[in-house]
Amino acid sequence: IKINKFNVIYSNIISGLFTLLFNSLVFSIVAIFFDLPITKNLLFLPLIIINLIILVLGVNLILSVLHLYLRDFQHFWDIFTMAVFWINPIVYSEQLIYDQKVILFLNPIAGMIINMHNAVIFGKSMDFTLLIWDLLFAFIVLLIGIIVFNKYSKKALEII
Repeated sequence: IKINKFNVIYSNIISGLFTLLFNSLVFSIVAIFFDLPITKNLLFLPLIIINLIILVLGVNLILSVLHLYLRDFQHFWDIFTMAVFWINPIVYSEQLIYDQKVILFLNPIAGMIINMHNAVIFGKSMDFTLLIWDLLFAFIVLLIGIIVFNKYSKKALEII
């Protein structure tokens, strides 16, 4: 049976999108309960989500190859994701760590989180400079992911 290698990656992302959709529904109910502002800025949410999908697709392509060649890579990845959680303004304000905008551009995930906070929680306008930078970064990661995946995934059956 011939299976497209990309389908496994796509199914993982689609599964994550369904989880995001369900969580967004729950958040919407909570937002109505706590009277969070509903503004026109919510119309930009699909841009942030598309940006996130592009970044996740690129990272998944790279990780799928790394897991083939480095069996213990999962342990490093767990530590890395925990560090990424704590260096991003998820549970604290971005002013606490990102006083200078230059530092913010080094972490594109923070830009997505800040724009999401602004649009959903605070009802403020998004920072379009951050959005464009994050999109550019996501496309670069996707391009690298496609190149790495196409180059090294052909040897997957030999390694397994």
